[in-house]
Amino acid sequence: MIKDIYKQEIDEILSLFKTKNFLNAKIKIENLIKTYPNDMFLENMYGVFLLNCNNLKDAIFVFNKLIKKYPNNAVAYYNLGLCYEKEKL
Repeated sequence: MIKDIYKQEIDEILSLFKTKNFLNAKIKIENLIKTYPNDMFLENMYGVFLLNCNNLKDAIFVFNKLIKKYPNNAVAYYNLGLCYEKEKL
């Protein structure tokens, strides 16, 4: 769930991603995670960002970390499965 306190930043990140400005999108999401640590939504979004940039090794790491922290997070399991499928594992 997107929290109101960082909704505008999420909109900016999505806009950067849509225009293929991946480096700035990555920097912004990493800064948000530093500002709001242990935020399941932000961590998952970061993993999805890595997945969509084909940085599968790091995406798999992020989703495994999320699953360890939040074992009932079905979205993290699903996204991990997408990584494995993309890697043909």
